[in-house]
Amino acid sequence: MRMMLIRGLAVFALAGTPLLAQTGGGTPGQSGGTSGPTGATQRPPTGGATDQDGSRPGPKVEDGSTTGSQPNLPIGPPGESGEPQDRRPDAKAEISTPGESNADHAFVVNAAAAGMAEVELGKLAVQKASNARVKQLGQRMVTDHGKANAELKSLAERKNMTIPADLDATHEAARDRLAKLAGDAFDRAYMQELVAGHEKGIANFRDESQGGKDAELKAWAVALLPTLEGHLKAAQDLNRSLGAVGTSGRSRR
Repeated sequence: MRMMLIRGLAVFALAGTPLLAQTGGGTPGQSGGTSGPTGATQRPPTGGATDQDGSRPGPKVEDGSTTGSQPNLPIGPPGESGEPQDRRPDAKAEISTPGESNADHAFVVNAAAAGMAEVELGKLAVQKASNARVKQLGQRMVTDHGKANAELKSLAERKNMTIPADLDATHEAARDRLAKLAGDAFDRAYMQELVAGHEKGIANFRDESQGGKDAELKAWAVALLPTLEGHLKAAQDLNRSLGAVGTSGRSRR
């Protein structure tokens, strides 16, 4: 009987040995971690995965990259050149048109050339005319156009425009031709030049008064037009009294 009890205890002891081996003799950690190879408890990371260099990536952006590696970009859509929108040149900036300034400058040059010619031819009329009314009209040209020339010169200087200082070839030829005449021949030839010159000059001034781009030049052209038209009417009336028709210089007698 005693021998049977001893054998039973031995069998019971052998049966409990595998159970103790399965438990490993340890207790699980309170955090729920598992034992590693060294028996230390491993905990899951609490701050997310880290990069290889140990830094944490920033939050994700829409294109899948992280904000931590992005440069500072301008707010708002860039321009076509890739610059920020507020740095692009103003597309509405006014740009001067060369054709417009050239038209005003052409008016100034033509008006100056014609004005100088009227003064020079007027001086000849004062010296050489045989008719008193022709002399008077010549003096009127010297006075009125001399004043206008001074005004135009001042305007041109303020606007950095270059005007001729001497007669052009056409007006110089007219002056030389008149200088060789005398008496009635001079009177008629001078009146012919006076009418033709004012017809052309009035057309030039009308163009500027209607389509000039420079406000000062346009206003000056408008102001001087009545004077030029008065000159033309006086020349046409005197021309008829001298027996000439229009600008042909032919006598009605």
